[in-house]
Amino acid sequence: MRNKRKSKSNRKINLLIANCTLPSRIIYCVMAGSSLRSNCLLPIAYCLLFFVFPASAQHTIMRSFNINDGLVSNQVRGFYQDKKGFLWIMTWEGLSRYDGYAFRNYTLAEGLAHPLINDMIEGKDGRIFIAENDGSVDVILKGEIQPSLRKKYSKSINRLSRQTDGRILASLDHSGVFLFTEDTVITLNKTQEFFSVTDVLVDNNYYFVCGDKSGVMHEDHTFVSVWPDSLFPYSGILKENQDRMWVGTYKGLRWVYLTGAADKINKLSLTAYDRAPWGRWIINDIMQSSEGSIWIAALGGLIQIRPDQSWRVYNRKDGLPNDNITSVFEDRDGFIWIGTDQGMAQLDIKNAIDIFTISEDLPNTIVIDLLPRQDGSAYLVSNLPVVNKIKVGQPIKSIPMGNFGDAYSFLKAGTDTLVCTMNGYYKITGQGIRIWDEIPYSRLVISVMMDSTLISAYGGEITVATSKGSFTDTTFHDQVYVLVPDDDEKIWVASLNKGLFRVNLIKDAVGNKKLEWEDFNTYIPEKTLRSLHRDRKGNIWVGTRYSGLVELTKNGTNDTYVTHRFGRKEGFMSDFIKSIDSDEDGNIWVGTNAGIEKLIPVDDHYRVFSFSRVHNFFAAVQQIVVGPDHTLWCATTSGVDKVRDSGYDTIAPPEVYISSVTTAKKILEDPTELLPFKLNYNQNYIDIEFSSNDFINGKQIEYSYRLTGSQDTSWSNPFPVHNVSYANLLPGVYRFEVKVKGWNGEFGKATFYKFMIRPPFWRQAWFVILFIAAVLALVYSLYRYRIKQLQRIQDVRNRIASDLHDEIGSSLTHVNILSEIGRKTFDKDDQPQQLFKRIGEEVQSSAEALDDIIWSVSSRVDTAEDLISRMRRYASELFDAKGITFALHVEQLDENQSIGLELRRDFYLIYKELLRNIIRHAEATKVSIRILREDQFLSMVVNDNGHGFDTGVATERHGLKSIKGRVSKWKGQISVDSSDQGTTIKIGLPLKKNI
Repeated sequence: MRNKRKSKSNRKINLLIANCTLPSRIIYCVMAGSSLRSNCLLPIAYCLLFFVFPASAQHTIMRSFNINDGLVSNQVRGFYQDKKGFLWIMTWEGLSRYDGYAFRNYTLAEGLAHPLINDMIEGKDGRIFIAENDGSVDVILKGEIQPSLRKKYSKSINRLSRQTDGRILASLDHSGVFLFTEDTVITLNKTQEFFSVTDVLVDNNYYFVCGDKSGVMHEDHTFVSVWPDSLFPYSGILKENQDRMWVGTYKGLRWVYLTGAADKINKLSLTAYDRAPWGRWIINDIMQSSEGSIWIAALGGLIQIRPDQSWRVYNRKDGLPNDNITSVFEDRDGFIWIGTDQGMAQLDIKNAIDIFTISEDLPNTIVIDLLPRQDGSAYLVSNLPVVNKIKVGQPIKSIPMGNFGDAYSFLKAGTDTLVCTMNGYYKITGQGIRIWDEIPYSRLVISVMMDSTLISAYGGEITVATSKGSFTDTTFHDQVYVLVPDDDEKIWVASLNKGLFRVNLIKDAVGNKKLEWEDFNTYIPEKTLRSLHRDRKGNIWVGTRYSGLVELTKNGTNDTYVTHRFGRKEGFMSDFIKSIDSDEDGNIWVGTNAGIEKLIPVDDHYRVFSFSRVHNFFAAVQQIVVGPDHTLWCATTSGVDKVRDSGYDTIAPPEVYISSVTTAKKILEDPTELLPFKLNYNQNYIDIEFSSNDFINGKQIEYSYRLTGSQDTSWSNPFPVHNVSYANLLPGVYRFEVKVKGWNGEFGKATFYKFMIRPPFWRQAWFVILFIAAVLALVYSLYRYRIKQLQRIQDVRNRIASDLHDEIGSSLTHVNILSEIGRKTFDKDDQPQQLFKRIGEEVQSSAEALDDIIWSVSSRVDTAEDLISRMRRYASELFDAKGITFALHVEQLDENQSIGLELRRDFYLIYKELLRNIIRHAEATKVSIRILREDQFLSMVVNDNGHGFDTGVATERHGLKSIKGRVSKWKGQISVDSSDQGTTIKIGLPLKKNI
């Protein structure tokens, strides 16, 4: 039904008004926002008459939004609220989602098929369907547009209406009414008559339709009644109750009575407001709020018709961006959202703040005292000879003082309301103001009544008066700012510069009354006081100029006090306390230089509720007075404000939503999907945004958060921040938690988001395992290499020992034998000489062998040049003694090439063996030796012109076998070519095994 509007968009027809000024009238050209209206441009001339409203000019505070605040477009067409509480704003340029703090916009750039949004509705699975003016229906899922789910119809959907039976009806251009199934649209008509429909409401099997043909029809599109074309266009229908519907038209409102005579049912009739100043305005939208008011969006302002049939018009003076109201909507918390062609506004009807401005409603001076009344009105005085009465919805009423003088303040004397002037006290009666002389006059500005005693102050003088007489104390040399009565004829005095005192009324020795002063400045942080109040519990509240608010609570039965301070540190917006009052519930209301603070009693302390932060009320409050029915009257520097308090401080915390997560790219996650999100180790920056869809004042709502998995896992102090960033996070699994602090001071359930930063590959398990395996393999290889080296060293030692044994040992043994023979044959003539010669030869041979052994193990002769030099010297010594001609050639071998010990030794020994074989067996006269490098081989080619030998016949010679054994050890190459013309032997040892 249409009165169930809280989950629907409230747009019916958004009118684009172009006004053209003519000499005697204004011409309004009406053009629709959908294709229906673009095809049916209606030139309409109508002169709007604006009457003087029967109401005063006071207005209400509203919050307005436009492009500067993040709205996608100023031309607002309608509103919708989804199940999570997000508010969606449909415009001519796209779609905006509002969470109470910021807007997120959807345009063509974000994937919309068309920027002109007609309507939207949420499906059962969380999908949000967006009907666009080109016939497209886009789908938003998890905050993102899903192009793959887009549907395109031949005609645009103007309206999506969820009926009481759960059906969703789609109103189409040139096609009538269809059934929307979230996958397609199904026709309901059975005739060939098609027309454009902008809105539809079903009641008792009748279809009430608005379009280029409006009226009441059956499901088959056959009309029961057709409404007059002269009222076209029809903006929408609202079913108020079982008996009546409201219909918005181009010429004001109409009613449809659903009961009565048969010929009157479904017929349009005039409303009781037809002659109201706004009775013939162009109606753009109709909505009924939860408290029963009918809200009408019209070209001229927003109209509220209350349940008591009274009405009020809101316009630019109340904070609306424009007087062309295109749509109106109530969210689930009771806020009224108003769309215009210059932005949108939010109205809080539960906690409305009505403003009486000096320039429009009040005398052109400062309000110095207020007195609320039970009927919702208030008296005020402004340092003029007049008492003014103000009330919301009524013009100001003035009660002249005549010659009584300028009014300064009000005073309650029993049931009488007194006005204090410099000429005396005057009583306000139904017939006007008359003098009150029950207590003699005294010069005064500030007065309080205590039983039948009147205490007044003027400057530093305090006068105590009764019906029997008065006396004045002039001992106090400072300006008295506030007087507050206490028990037992005691009065608290707050002065301008000397601080806090208590005055006792006592009698002297002869029975005369006098004042006894007590100094209480030890309880307060400073002496410049600006306000003073005594609550119902007897606690004294002191407002200072610079140090905030101080509470003095009596300490037991003795006359001492315990103090508590409240200021910016405790949540106040200002430390300049100008006024204090308390209500029946024990709440302390504080007027500061920056607004209103509310102290709420909780057990044995008070909780600070920043009333101004919540309600965006930041005036300098000169005086705050608690009125009846949870109202506050505040005198400010710009006028008087009446504030209604519906107890926002009792509202429990809302649910928190994580709206976006940003790393290197932006990722939008549904907060219900709590699977950990994985990031690479170099993506250790993350920014998380969150909101709670709180429209009371999302910019002031406070959040507390923490990140488990990090070093500091404590909850942050509550602060009105909606995003948090973390940088340089170490690899690990993290859990971000956030909770909101409700207006009742309690924290709600935390919402969490898990994410993981992967460690770098060198810290991952597979790499660690592979690295350990590689290290173990390397250690094992080094171990094997070490063992192999030790083995080779041992082999070298063994070889050296063997060489020493074989070469040196055998030579020395031979020398020893020769020496023994020489001793025995010493007496013979020729024997000693031959033996000594043999001994000398053996010693020389041993020296040469020892030199070869030393050379083969020396690291200082490991180059090719050293090897070739030794080979050349050996050949020269060997062949020159025998008269053999030889030539040694070195080819393609770097002389600085390093040759390892083992390779150098074996190569040299093979060389020596080849040359000795030539000496022993070849009988050659000419020898050619070539040393060269061939690829990775160190090669040696030895050629002689001796008589050769048969290579196919086995021989007992050990020289060639030894050579082949050494070549085989290195897996080298050997070739032997021998004939009677000589022998050529080629040896190649691999350099890659050079050690």
